[in-house]
Amino acid sequence: MTFSMTGFAALEQPIANATLLLELRAVNSRYLDLHFKLDETLKSFEPSIRELIGAYLSRGKVECKINFIQRTQSAQAPQLDEQLMQHLATMQSAAQAFFPQSRALSVADILRWPGVVLHEELNHESLAEDIKKLVQQGLQDLNASRAREGEKLKALILDRLVQIEGLVAKVKPMLPQLNKEYQARLELKLQDTLKTVDQERIAQELVLFAQRIDVDEELSRLTAHRKVNAS
Repeated sequence: MTFSMTGFAALEQPIANATLLLELRAVNSRYLDLHFKLDETLKSFEPSIRELIGAYLSRGKVECKINFIQRTQSAQAPQLDEQLMQHLATMQSAAQAFFPQSRALSVADILRWPGVVLHEELNHESLAEDIKKLVQQGLQDLNASRAREGEKLKALILDRLVQIEGLVAKVKPMLPQLNKEYQARLELKLQDTLKTVDQERIAQELVLFAQRIDVDEELSRLTAHRKVNAS
């Protein structure tokens, strides 16, 4: 089966009190080049996700994006990490001592700070298993996408090869006559230009000219390349 280097997969997986959203994008690259955009909650899972992708793919520039959306219907309302907020207040006071004109943190800034908002405790092992299944399914979908794209490219290339074969078959029988016509035109021009011409010299020039315009070897190579690619 022919695989394209380009592929895309998107999946959504509901889990306990949350939803995982996965996107995988792949484009051509000589080596396996992985890029991650993971939700802050999922940063610790990057090594295991990297290992999973490496087991499925050997090359390509791959972007893996996973969002973690907490459900508002959670049994426990989000809490604030007061200790972390105290640390932020202390760091802000210390920084403003050096930069008194700097803007103070807003409530929105504080709530967006990683770790300030505490959600319901997550089961790490269960979440790891959910992510593994999601990424594996995403990789299967990605490879299926690459296979579909590859079959389209294969059909396009084979069509081009058939066209090349037709052009070669059309041009090759014309070469002997074309060479004769070129030689006749060249001899005529030389005879018109010079009244006394060394016939042996003309013959030598014609041989050299015929060698320069002979494309039979190139056409044979083109036919050989076409057969290799078609197979």
